[in-house]
Amino acid sequence: MKIQPTIWGLLLVLATGFASTGCGGSGSSPVQPTITSTSPSSGATAVATTSGNPGTSVITATFSQPIDPTLINSQTFTAVANSGQLAGVVTYSNQVATLTLDSAMPPNNVITVTISGFTSNTARGHASVGLNYKWSFTSGANTSATAVVSKLPGN
Repeated sequence: MKIQPTIWGLLLVLATGFASTGCGGSGSSPVQPTITSTSPSSGATAVATTSGNPGTSVITATFSQPIDPTLINSQTFTAVANSGQLAGVVTYSNQVATLTLDSAMPPNNVITVTISGFTSNTARGHASVGLNYKWSFTSGANTSATAVVSKLPGN
């Protein structure tokens, strides 16, 4: 007769554990990654048209948590100027997505950046969740300068 209360107690513990952790068993629910910072920042003006390597521009977005790097690419991370989409290479490392443009940003343009599609929180192993984040900034005047490489004597 004393075995019955023990079995009921065990069933109660198991039922309570299942109810608090859900089917996944980890006790956490999916948390949608967010963008915590961008560079250039939203609303920035007179942003240099080149950065890093001469003739290129870099745009970054920092995520709130690790995401699946295969889901950040040139279709999900885009930059559009007045003249159309800007071509570049997208990389992801340490929660930072980087779009390195193939050339300098066009001067005096509103640049609208979008990160969209699905992201996945790889740290918690959850399924993909939707993300649609946009921000804009304005590029400054052309910052590329002509450099004097050599000067002939007498000139």
